[in-house]
Amino acid sequence: MQDDDGGFYFLVYPRDREYESNVACDHGDPQVVWPKTTAATAAAVAALAQCSSSPRFQKQFPQAAKLYLQKAKKGWAFLQKAIAKHGKDGAYQKITHYGNEFMHDDELAWAACEMFLATGDQAYQQKLLAWFNPADGGTRKWGWSRLYEAYGCATRSYAFAVKAGKAKADQLDLAFLSKCEAEIAAAGEDQLRRATESAYGTSFPAETKRVRGGGWYFSNDAGFDLAVASQLDHPPLNDPRAKFLEALLSNLSYEGGCNPVNVSYVSGLGWKRPRIVVDQNALNFRQTLPPSGIPIGNIQAGFSWLDLYQRELGALSFPPDGRNEDPYPLYDRWGDSWNVSTEFVILNQARALAVAAFLMARTPLKDQPWKTAPAQITGLTEATARTKPMRASLQAPGLDLSRARIVWETRDQEPALASTFTVAPTNSGPCCVEAEAQLPDGRRVFGVTNVTSNVGASERASVER
Repeated sequence: MQDDDGGFYFLVYPRDREYESNVACDHGDPQVVWPKTTAATAAAVAALAQCSSSPRFQKQFPQAAKLYLQKAKKGWAFLQKAIAKHGKDGAYQKITHYGNEFMHDDELAWAACEMFLATGDQAYQQKLLAWFNPADGGTRKWGWSRLYEAYGCATRSYAFAVKAGKAKADQLDLAFLSKCEAEIAAAGEDQLRRATESAYGTSFPAETKRVRGGGWYFSNDAGFDLAVASQLDHPPLNDPRAKFLEALLSNLSYEGGCNPVNVSYVSGLGWKRPRIVVDQNALNFRQTLPPSGIPIGNIQAGFSWLDLYQRELGALSFPPDGRNEDPYPLYDRWGDSWNVSTEFVILNQARALAVAAFLMARTPLKDQPWKTAPAQITGLTEATARTKPMRASLQAPGLDLSRARIVWETRDQEPALASTFTVAPTNSGPCCVEAEAQLPDGRRVFGVTNVTSNVGASERASVER
């Protein structure tokens, strides 16, 4: 949210409590805004300028592109005024720990980069060169995690500006460009080495393994770095892209279910699926299973502290997770429980989407026309007072669902993976029946219907028998 002075508010937040734990996102509490900050403003300036400079976006949404650039320029003016008054460091305000890794220095560098690419004005480039050195280890998280947060955004945008049609080669600083490309290549090599050194092909960092840590790790984040590094022009006799692709696929497979616990870490995939994920809608929707497409942390150090069980679940593991000698194997640690260390943010989801799109574009499926249509659940009556179970089927116009993987959900029953589904309510009242079909090529169709059950006490006993 941008104020009239060009600044952006740091956060929109519930007015009266910390977490909206009992409502879905579309039924949230009254909200308040938290103060405007230079970090939030710089990130918004960068994102707006990035959209406005996209040739495809300009073609599809010319008026929006112009408006975005106007908003970005207004936000940049807010930043310059704040820095002129308080100094670069003095203008920064910390509100929360997240986004505080480099104060606002990375967001400012990204904003300068995108403003330069959107306008061609060399003054922005000079700011970028003064504020950011991609070869400096101080711009990496913990000194070794490359392309972190907005520094990574600036590095990628500058490195691929010419390929993206946003700048001409003679507009760029060649020394800075070389550093950006080198950092992207090094990030790809880092993820390749980690995947190669893992028996499971996931790029879990050795630096984290040494301290037996785990949490907030997503294999497709590593896959994103590999996909980006694959876009560079590599020398023909030393081209690592085939190895990058192999590591990318092994990371994708690990997250998809090819791991020691045989669990898919993307909701809506696989035969063995987590039910409890840290997500507001998953917690409050009527369905038992979480919405499809949510990334779940691939490695966890142990059970999280819970209000109900406190540390009891962790104490049940043998050998203990925190044992100095022969602890419970790290890759084998998984439990279907509320665990904030496996929580995703939209960054993880966006990178997973980019990786999937990158791979899909290499297949004939990229040319497959597809317009989704609602499926129809058949075999159920609109209202029933019978105790006899009903057999539901799913149909979709023009689609063969015989090879589809169909997930069924309804009230009073466990979710089921089956071609057909027996609906047997044990309580009276409206009963929603839902089905989600995943075709072999990844397409999905959804069906939903309602029946009304009038099952009485004696009838419930009959059904249960």
